[in-house]
Amino acid sequence: MRLPMPAEPLDIPAAWLGRDIQDQPEQWSYEFTERDVAELLAATEHITELGVDLTGINPRNFRLAGLGPTLKAAALQLSQGLGVVLLRGLPIAELPIDVVEKMYFGLSTHLGIPVAQNAKGDLLGNVRNEGASYGRTVRAYQSNVPLTYHNDSTDIVGLACVRPAKSGGLSRVISAVTLHNTLMREAPDALRTLYDEPSYFSWKGEEPPGQHPYYWARVFSYYQGQLTTCYSNRLILETQKHYSDVPPMSDAHRAALETVEEIAARPEMCLDMDFKPGDIQFLHNFHVWHSRTGFEDYEDPALRRHLLRVWLAEYSPRQVSVASTNRTEQLAEHGRLPRRRVFDVPAFAE
Repeated sequence: MRLPMPAEPLDIPAAWLGRDIQDQPEQWSYEFTERDVAELLAATEHITELGVDLTGINPRNFRLAGLGPTLKAAALQLSQGLGVVLLRGLPIAELPIDVVEKMYFGLSTHLGIPVAQNAKGDLLGNVRNEGASYGRTVRAYQSNVPLTYHNDSTDIVGLACVRPAKSGGLSRVISAVTLHNTLMREAPDALRTLYDEPSYFSWKGEEPPGQHPYYWARVFSYYQGQLTTCYSNRLILETQKHYSDVPPMSDAHRAALETVEEIAARPEMCLDMDFKPGDIQFLHNFHVWHSRTGFEDYEDPALRRHLLRVWLAEYSPRQVSVASTNRTEQLAEHGRLPRRRVFDVPAFAE
């Protein structure tokens, strides 16, 4: 199927080079003030007094009148700007983990609607080295292996650092829009292939009942003037290897993926972030891909690298072409995750 694609490289704020913004953190980061922290603590205490669990937290009962404009700006930065935001200074080291979870989750509801991120329906995930060997049904975030560039299966992903690794574990992000534009200039045939030929992705054992253990998606699609991406070279190649009934990948498709990896690895592409306790990274998955260097962890499980993850659906979601993927269709048919929980408040109500 030949899909529409833009005639010219996309000239939007999300088309950036890491080299150009690495030393300009004021464009993509914000440090919580003492007043912000006090408001977050008060909102968390209020939630605790109400006795609600995570599923009951929303912008109405997790009130952030003072910090709200900053979070509104962060949401706009994600959807219409660079697509990446780093919030710093959450007082994680001083607080019990259950308080940290409520605070982080409550803050996140001001940027989007939490959705489930695995087959168990978890709204808050733990990204840490479980000592498992990465493989067919083990997701890479449960190990300490390096992660290649990829994006997650939701509008926005958030990661809050509770503890860094003993060494390594550097977060790296690139603009998928810039990569798209580079392909258009340097390898237009490869770009055309990635628009037209679907890639197959393993569910990692979390497929909906009655479905294949994989789904398909196009690396790039362009619909109603907006670019959508879906990528994980590691997962695409593993799916081809492990499932004999997956349609074979063409030579042109395989070569196009190699070109993507070559461009993504160029030093000027990436923006590096060395997470500290209390850092929160939000990324827009349609425009930004992320990776992680391998790391050495502590022997003591209580000291090991630990991030908290949320998946968010935008309050005003973009329209995505049905020709871009069958993942959403598979999920919707069986009533499985991710399932949106629409709060009874408008986004950023004045």
